[in-house]
Amino acid sequence: MKLRHLVAFAALLLMAVPASAALRTYNLDGDNSTEFPTDGTILRPNTVHGIAQIDEAGPNLVSLTANTTFVDIVGGTDTTSIPGTTVVVDVATTAGPDLSVPHGGTGSVTTSIDWGALTGWTQTGRLICTTYCPGGCPSGVSSCVPFVGFEGTGPPAPLKSGTFNTDTWTFSGGGAAFSSPSVEQVNLSGGAVTANTLLAGTFASVVPALPLLGVAGLGAALVYLGTRAIRRKD
Repeated sequence: MKLRHLVAFAALLLMAVPASAALRTYNLDGDNSTEFPTDGTILRPNTVHGIAQIDEAGPNLVSLTANTTFVDIVGGTDTTSIPGTTVVVDVATTAGPDLSVPHGGTGSVTTSIDWGALTGWTQTGRLICTTYCPGGCPSGVSSCVPFVGFEGTGPPAPLKSGTFNTDTWTFSGGGAAFSSPSVEQVNLSGGAVTANTLLAGTFASVVPALPLLGVAGLGAALVYLGTRAIRRKD
């Protein structure tokens, strides 16, 4: 059998077996907000980026990585008792749940998906917190230390838990985008400072999953037909 016959047969074999669900990748473009004692809630649109990958077959959440970056200037007078005190907060973090084993949910990317509790959340990155007093801050005076424990550069404010429920992911446009409710992930000094993350994403790409039976059948067919071709040539 000639090569073109092999190719044609392989194509027909793959077409005969329905393709399984696909792996869909979404680019995150969510929001972050922080509630401060004196400045109220500061909303930062589109400061959460990263990716989410969903295997439609489950559906299963295969990957979720959220990168948060922002710089804010907030008031610090109440902490230092020095009028005009300000604080510069510079945040760059990466957070996400443990998905070494894909996490199953209920629903569909065409409507909505509930994932339930996502466990094993960890966070890396850094926080730069700097206090500025008019004329300079006296030694030991800081608006940062009472909340994050240091003045200058250090670790990010800790997550308040290793488990978060981000339900419900609501999809629009037949799976073109999704949004979820805001979730409080940081809580400092008994709730004096809290930070929320709202996950949202837009469809980026899809990788169709090859049908397992089709691949196996294709391999077997090529071996068989290749053997036949060699025999006929001999």
